[in-house]
Parts: sequence; structure tokens; C-alpha cells
Amino acid sequence: MALAWFGRMRVVDDDGLLARKTKGSTTFWRRGADAGKSRRVSLLRSRVDRGALVRRGGHHQNHPFGETFGDDARRVETMIEAIVASARLAREVDERNETGDRESGMATRRKEDDSLVTVADFAIQRLVSDTLHGALGEFLVGEETCPTEGDVFDRVEELVAKYTSKEEKTSEKTSKDSMRRDYSKKNYFVLDPIDGTKAFAKPLVQSKAGRFAFTEQYCIGLSYHDGKDGTVLASCLAAPRWERGTGVLLVAVKGKGCFSKELFTAAKGNDVSKSRWKRSCLLSHLCTIRVAISESDVGKQTTLNAGWKVPESSLEEIAYGSGSLIKYVAIAVNACDAFVHYKPWTHSMNVWDHAAGVLCCEEAGAIVTDGVGNKLSLRKELKGAEEDDNEGNRDDLRRVFSPEGKAIVVANDESLHKEILRAHNAAVELINDFSAGLGR
Repeated sequence: MALAWFGRMRVVDDDGLLARKTKGSTTFWRRGADAGKSRRVSLLRSRVDRGALVRRGGHHQNHPFGETFGDDARRVETMIEAIVASARLAREVDERNETGDRESGMATRRKEDDSLVTVADFAIQRLVSDTLHGALGEFLVGEETCPTEGDVFDRVEELVAKYTSKEEKTSEKTSKDSMRRDYSKKNYFVLDPIDGTKAFAKPLVQSKAGRFAFTEQYCIGLSYHDGKDGTVLASCLAAPRWERGTGVLLVAVKGKGCFSKELFTAAKGNDVSKSRWKRSCLLSHLCTIRVAISESDVGKQTTLNAGWKVPESSLEEIAYGSGSLIKYVAIAVNACDAFVHYKPWTHSMNVWDHAAGVLCCEEAGAIVTDGVGNKLSLRKELKGAEEDDNEGNRDDLRRVFSPEGKAIVVANDESLHKEILRAHNAAVELINDFSAGLGR
């Protein structure tokens, strides 16, 4: 099968026009609701002025969605405010512990599942929870359980107080209120305070060019969900160590696109950049496909490299640490083309590890599905006796989901996604056949 994405380029401009380049011309057509009213203009040129397409991406509002955004503007602005403050907090904890006993300085400890957690995880969850509840009165599902006393609690209090806005400090809402459990079917937020804590906690090693290693990247992810079906309505992502340490900030709203901007003014310090928002653009690449993998998979055979059989093309594997959200960031800012998240040992995945990234990638134009090619659902399906409407199940629905095929497949182009999905499932089938043979 000829791959439609080879030799082509895709760019999305500020008005939702999608440009696709073939050998002799460039064709534009409108995405989304106007797809049925295709507007085609052939340009007899071999190149696309990408700058002309995206230079209008900046806006003067605190969000990039224009003055006609409506009632959701305050919510999105509050999400951005919370994530930027969280990124500044994480940067301070990071830089404060560059020397000396980093593990002790970050109050690093292991949770019941043996994963790491730091004082920054706890402080960010408290900060975001207080900000959202104080400004919007809405509920947050967070990954961490914050301590309520002791030295770590005191340090959390210190950090939260430093990065809480003046408006929030005068709010009558209490921390206890903002961190309560709410089992109603109202809309809700989901937060991963530090995705990639292993990378965040270890000592930094910068290259001679001043860049952080890909394996040292971490993310802060916040998503806003429909209370009835779990659909992600808005999301915000921050990667503080991205691009030589100046970081990147992404925000997406369902049906309105994904935008990104520089996070900090410099690789050191936490002064927030005043750079303009740019609409995320996805470019399809020729021959070499950049695939994001976890650091633990470096040098190992994965389902994707084992099943890849496309002639005249190859996979370039780039390790992005242990977190999932940073791989979505790489796709959305065109630093990577695809990745497969496969967990054959479990039926469940954590919503906070994926939700914010899924919407950013989808709104940037990427294809995100489960392991069998269906649209990804971030709600766990309950069957039989589990369908009772008790509090525990409703809370569980917000926290975990079970994708078909125990996998998530992401690619920046539909034709590439089909090949990535085919390669992955071909390898999974071989593994299953081999395992079945051993069991006979």
C-alpha cells in the first residue's frame, strides 16, 4: 500500500485552514464544521510559506482563542494561571536543589506502587486545587494524597503561599474545601502535578549546547472534563525543561485548536515569557519516522520496531523519560511523529497520565486511538454488577480507563497512524501466538 503521507506536509493556520503540499501545488481546505464547504486554492509553487500561515497565532488576551471565546474564557484563563504558577514552583524546587543532597532537598519518597513523589508534586496539587476551587468552585481529581502534617507539609505550605495569587490569598475558600471528594456528576478537573517525577528528581546534566537531555523532561498536565461522559473539554500542559530550559506551554479547547508559547524568558529563573501564542502545526516527514519511547525501552525490541515493515522508511526512536504527557507534547509541537503506549500487564491506565495530552494532540490534528483503532475513551466501562451508582465507582471512573487492546496509538497523520497501528498489532499477535505455544 502506498503511504499517502510520504512526501507531503500538513500545516494548520490560525483560521483553521489546512494546507497539504503535493509535488506541484499546495491545496487548502477548511477543517471542522466547515469541512463540507471545502475551499480549494491551488498555488503553483513547490514551497509553503509556513510563517504566513501561523504568524497570526498570537493574541493579546491571556488565552489564544480570541475575544469571541465566550463564557469559557475565565475557566481557561484560570487553568493557564494555575499551570504557569505550578511551573514556576517546580522550577524553584528544581533549581534550589541543583547541588547537595537532591533527594533530601526535594523530600523524595516512594509511594505504595513504588513510584516517586516529591514536595513539588504535593505543593502543585495543593496550589492548583486551591486556585481552581477558589476561582471557579469546581472539583479536582488529583494523583497525589497530600500530607497533613510534618516537615513536608510545612514546606508545601511555604511553596503554596509563595505562588498563590493575591486574589486567592484573600479568598474565603479553604484548602480543605478545595481538596474534598465530590461524587456528583458535575464537570471536573484532572491533574498530574509532575508527570515524569523520576526525571524531575534526578540530578540534571546539560549538554555543551545547553540543552537538557530528552530523558530529563517532565510535564504538568491539567484537563477539564464533561461530568457525564468524561470527554476532555479543555487542557493545559507545561514542560518547564523543554527547548534549552525555556520550556513550553500548551493550551487546547475542544473544537477550537491547540496553541503553544514559550514558558520562561531564560533557562534559569522563573520569569514568565511574554511571547505570543502560536497555533500548533503538524508536519508529515519523509522516510524517517520519529517515534517517542520511554527511557526504559532504549535498546529493547518494542512492538512497534518489531512489527514495522514499511519499505524505504525507518524509525528513529527518541527516549523521553518515563512520563507519558511529554510524548504528547513532542507530537503537538512537531518534535516527534508517533508513539505507542502499551501496557499488556494491566487493564487500567490513569486518566491524569493522558487526558491533557490527548486533547492537545487531537486539536493539533493528530490521530489518537486505542489499540484496535477506535476513538479513545477516557472513561472506564463498567459492566454487570459494577454498574451500580455508588460513590466508589463514580470516583474510579474519573481516575482510570481501560483502552481496547491495552494500548494508546498516536500519530500526526492518518495514513501514518494506520501503519503504526498495523505494525504494533502484528507484533502483539506474534507475541500472543508465541505465549500460547509455550502454554501448550
